[in-house]
Amino acid sequence: MRLTDPSVRELSVSPEETVSSKAARSITASVPMSMEMHVLFRGALPTKAALTRAMKQLGFPFTIAGSGSLERQRGYMPVRFRGDETGVEFDVFDGREAIEEFSVPNIDPSFDRSANFRWGGDETEMVVAMCAAAALASLVNGIVLDDAEGKLLQPEHAIRLAKQHLAGLPASPKHGTRPSDIKRYLKSLLKQRDDLVLIGRQVFIRPVRHLLRGALLDRTSDTYRFTVWRYFTPLYRAEPGSFIGTELRGRWDVQRPHFEPYLLDSLAEDVFAPVGRMTTLVDFAAVWELQRAVPALLLAGERDRAEELVRNAEPQNPEHLREWFQQEIRGLLARDIGDFCAECHAREEKAVKELGIRHIWDPAPFPAELPPAERASKSSDPLFVPSPWPSRPSWLLQDLPERAGEVRFAQEWIERGELKSDDRREVLLVALSRDEAESRHGKNEPYVLAARLENGLLAILRRAVCRPVGWPRASPSPVSYKLEIYGSAYKAEARFRERMDGDRSCWLMFIEKTKKQTQSSPGWAHTNPQTGRLEITMREGTPLTLHKSNRALMDEERGVVKTASLAFGNFQWPVKSALTLLRNAGFGEVT
Repeated sequence: MRLTDPSVRELSVSPEETVSSKAARSITASVPMSMEMHVLFRGALPTKAALTRAMKQLGFPFTIAGSGSLERQRGYMPVRFRGDETGVEFDVFDGREAIEEFSVPNIDPSFDRSANFRWGGDETEMVVAMCAAAALASLVNGIVLDDAEGKLLQPEHAIRLAKQHLAGLPASPKHGTRPSDIKRYLKSLLKQRDDLVLIGRQVFIRPVRHLLRGALLDRTSDTYRFTVWRYFTPLYRAEPGSFIGTELRGRWDVQRPHFEPYLLDSLAEDVFAPVGRMTTLVDFAAVWELQRAVPALLLAGERDRAEELVRNAEPQNPEHLREWFQQEIRGLLARDIGDFCAECHAREEKAVKELGIRHIWDPAPFPAELPPAERASKSSDPLFVPSPWPSRPSWLLQDLPERAGEVRFAQEWIERGELKSDDRREVLLVALSRDEAESRHGKNEPYVLAARLENGLLAILRRAVCRPVGWPRASPSPVSYKLEIYGSAYKAEARFRERMDGDRSCWLMFIEKTKKQTQSSPGWAHTNPQTGRLEITMREGTPLTLHKSNRALMDEERGVVKTASLAFGNFQWPVKSALTLLRNAGFGEVT
């Protein structure tokens, strides 16, 4: 797998596409926690440089990356802040109908364009959008529309509001994702284990004979977030910027107080425990596909196994791959093993030089060049066991509840294991006592509740707090809940939101059922608190088609989808609400 610079997945519209503003907003609305701010105006947009200058003059320390007019900007727009990169999504919609879709009174009738800033749940991105929108409105003599509040803000009001939120941003962390930062995070581990070495962003097991085994802490578009890879690559295939490996699940954010102990724990359990046991080219061949497995088996002196692998795979090849199969795979089997070993030794020498790892290389013959009795001692890479290791803090992890009626609390719930694999496991991250969780509830802070239901199902209730643009910091922020109910074959996901008007009632907003093995969904349903209606989407047939229906909530359903503000520890009502609506919408039980 060749790595390129990872980037955030973007939802954008290319300049060549023609999309109505309503359709584009429906795409945006499908992204969890996304929010918007709009500048309504007429005329042309300025250049990125002009907008940057306007922000600087207003005291906003942001620099828009790139050059050219904002007219050509679509999708993610990188912005520099305090020496780091952040950014927002930016699009422009034209036509008076785009303005009228906001359904906000008293908009200047001459305005016929909307410049739109979107962001997720990140507070810095929100402030970027607020500052850029305020500066842009002052440049184009426009007005700012706060999407969450439905309020129109004159430029001077938007500028004051942006400055208030800018002043409230926390200071930048001292450390990020640079190689020097990685060295700091791994200092205790490298001091304890001299059979590990850090080279740039990579941690290798040493010495290296024929296998590069270890971890890569790769950068992302976020200065404070890593992507962590586990890899296991034959040295004869290694080259800079390329390796064979898998990405690990997780949110590797250095700003979180538990980042360092969790990183070390994951390196032990999710990286070095599995790769440390893989010491031979046969081990490599066992976990990778035919094209990589056959040469590894030949170099390992396992020609019979390589030929059997080819025989079993050949009948399954589609017709368009048969010529390639004959030339590449069959051709490899026909090669002289001595010549092939010599070629791979030369590749190893080149890789060692290019990667700068000569100081940890222990040149060794391939197993095919040795008698079977000498292969393990003279050719295999050393067994690596992640013990001793920096100890795991007692508060870092706890298992999910197993006994019926058992309830546990934590700051987060995470999945561990390979990103694109069903081999994953769930744990609670940063355990909380019941009193600690209740304190977070009272302070309007996020937390996770995990409960094993009487019928054996597992319920995970996550409480999130999100302050919209312009929301007073001293006021209680809106709260949302995400509920996941796990059975052996299916899971259900439901989203709840507490309304901030009236009695702060909690509403079930969305429900979906998913088959765990295939991640396929028979459908989902939305409720609308304002209209009291239920919209159901069913996925049926081959080819797959969507069938939508819309009906009023029945009287008995109104009590199921709405309750008073959710009290601490009350997971029973969300579970009952979700399971009842699943049945009523036609999706059946969670089993």
